[in-house]
Parts: sequence; structure tokens; C-alpha cells
Amino acid sequence: LCGVLLNYTSDDMIALLKGAMGWNVAPTSLGERAMREILDAVRSGAAHPVVGATPSFAELPQAITDMADRATVGRVIVTVR
Repeated sequence: LCGVLLNYTSDDMIALLKGAMGWNVAPTSLGERAMREILDAVRSGAAHPVVGATPSFAELPQAITDMADRATVGRVIVTVR
């Protein structure tokens, strides 16, 4: 779920990025609100994240290959012990 915040930037950078790069960015506050809403939905049981695989760290190379080959469903959560 934390990936939701990765496509957002500070308000003061939005004008710079949109004008110079033509990127479609949104303020961090929007990402934070989206994250809160998603987590609230998961906590209340309204949303159920799909976990398709939980490979071990040793299985990471195959998991990356599976993702690149689009052979996964839902989230792939690597377990590190």
C-alpha cells in the first residue's frame, strides 16, 4: 500500500515539474489522504488486499521474473528472516 505515496510531490515542486517536464504529478497531501482512505477501508474490512505470493528472500529472483512475465496476481510480499 505504501506505493500510493511514491507518485506525489510537494506543492511547491508541482508547478516546476508540470511546467518543465510535462509530468502529471499531484500534491503529497493527496497521496496521504488516499493512503488514509485505503488503510481505513482495509481496517474496516471494506477492502481486502490480494496477496498472490509470499516468496522467501532466497526465492526473490524467481519472484522478480514472475512479475516481469506478468505471471503474478495481487501483491507479492517477500519475507525476510
